[in-house]
Amino acid sequence: FIETKKKLENFKTDKESSSKILEAYEAESNPDIKKRLGYRKQFFELYQMPEELKGLRDSIMELEQKIDSNRKTRETGYKDPQTGEFVKMSIGVMRSKMMTESDENMRKVYFRWSSETLTDDVEDLVNLVSMRNEYARKLWFKHFYDYKTQLEERMDCEDIWKIFDDL
Repeated sequence: FIETKKKLENFKTDKESSSKILEAYEAESNPDIKKRLGYRKQFFELYQMPEELKGLRDSIMELEQKIDSNRKTRETGYKDPQTGEFVKMSIGVMRSKMMTESDENMRKVYFRWSSETLTDDVEDLVNLVSMRNEYARKLWFKHFYDYKTQLEERMDCEDIWKIFDDL
C-alpha cells in the first residue's frame, strides 16, 4: 500500500507532467479543451513542492502507515475478572457495553481496557503531528491544518473556524 501511495504522490508532484500540461494549456485555442487542461494545470500546481521535501513527505506516509497498521492489527479486548481469560472485543463494542452494562464492575473493566489502548500510539502520533507541521511550514503554511484546509477546501483555516463559530 505504501509504495502505491508514494507513486501517487510522486505523480502529483511530477514537474515534467506539470510543465507539459502548462505548455498544452498555453498553446490550446479551443476553449473547451483549454478549460479541461486548466483543471489539470490547477491540479499539478496544487501539489508542486521542493525536491528536498519529498523525503519528509515519504517519512510522514510511512509513519501514518505504521500507526494505521498498529491500529488494525492490535488485539483489543479485556481480561475477564472472574476467569482471568482475555476476551477479544473491539474498542467500540467495549465502549457501548460501558454505557449499557448493568454491572458497575464490568463497566469499569470495559473502561480500563478500552482506555489502555488509547496510549499505545501516543509517541508516534506526537511525532506525526510534529512532522506534518514541519512539512507544512516548509511549504510556507502556518501549520498542517492550514496546509490541508487551503489545499482541500481552498479556504484559510481562520475562515473555516469563523463558519463553525457562526453555527
